[in-house]
Amino acid sequence: MKKTLVMTALSAFAALLCVSCNKPDNGGNNTDQNVVFEEPAYLGQAAVVTFPSTGTSLNVDKQKLVKPEKLILMESGHYVFMGKLVGTASFAPVKAEGDNFIRSGKYTFASGVYDLAGFGKAEISSGKISIDVGGNPVSYEGGDVHYPSAPSAGTESNMVRSWTPSGKVKVTIPSKGISTNLEPSLEAVAAYLQEHKVNINKEDYVGYQISFISLSMADNTFTVGFANKYAYVGTWKWADKNAGKFTYSFSTSMGSELISGTAGGTVKFFKEGGVNKCGFVMEISAKGTTANLEFNLVEAK
Repeated sequence: MKKTLVMTALSAFAALLCVSCNKPDNGGNNTDQNVVFEEPAYLGQAAVVTFPSTGTSLNVDKQKLVKPEKLILMESGHYVFMGKLVGTASFAPVKAEGDNFIRSGKYTFASGVYDLAGFGKAEISSGKISIDVGGNPVSYEGGDVHYPSAPSAGTESNMVRSWTPSGKVKVTIPSKGISTNLEPSLEAVAAYLQEHKVNINKEDYVGYQISFISLSMADNTFTVGFANKYAYVGTWKWADKNAGKFTYSFSTSMGSELISGTAGGTVKFFKEGGVNKCGFVMEISAKGTTANLEFNLVEAK
C-alpha cells in the first residue's frame, strides 16, 4: 500500500500545466510588480548532497532499509531526503524493485549538525557525509556536496523560500462549470473529482495534506511537501528571468491516473500587514478532465 501511495503521490502533480502568482486586490491597489523580500535565513546553510552509489543502507523507522540518493537542504529551512527502499530490517533483506523513499520536513543547524525533524541528523564535511537516523551513524565517502549561490535582488530572492496554504483551496472544473472550496489536501481534491464522475481512486491520496510549496536555488528544486512527511520533488528552470517566468517538471508518472508533463508560469509576490504572501494556481489533468487549484499562500517561517 505504501508503495502505491508514494509512487502515485510522486506522479500526482506530474500533470501540473500552469503556475501563476498574482497580487490580489488589496483595497483597490494591485500595482506592485517586484516586491523584494529579505535574504532567506537559511541561505548560508543550504546544500544539495548526492550520496555515492556504494555504501551501507540506512535503517529507517527501525524497519526499512533505505539506500540514500540525495539530501536537499533548502534556503527556506526545509529538507527533502530521497532514497531507494531496498528491503526490511526485521528479516533478510528483500529487494523492493523501484520503491522510492522520500522524507521531508524542517531542519535546524547548530555546531555543524543538521537536525532533520522527523528523520535524524546529518553532518557534512569535506569528502564525508554522516547520517544518523536512530543512534547508529553511517558515514559515506566520495559523495558530492553542492552549495547554491546567493540570489540576486528581484524575483529570485522571493523564490528561494517556502510557502504554506492559508485557508481553503478553490477547486474548479471548467468543463463542468463547477467549483468549491476545500481543505488543501489531495484526498479532498480526489474525492471531489470522483464525486463529479472523474474516475480517480481517492484512497490513493489519503493523508496527503499539503504542508508547504518550495522553489529553491539549491539544485533548482521544486517541492510540494505534505504533513505525512512525504513530498513531490521536481526541478524548475527559468524561461524568462526578467519576466519572472519559469517551467518545472516532476518525476515520471508511474501508472497513476494523472498525466505526466511539465508546467510554466509567472511569479508575482506581495506583502500584506508585514507578511509575505503569494497567490498560486495549479492546473491538473485527471482522465482527460482538467481541474484548477487556487491557493492563498503565506511564507512558511
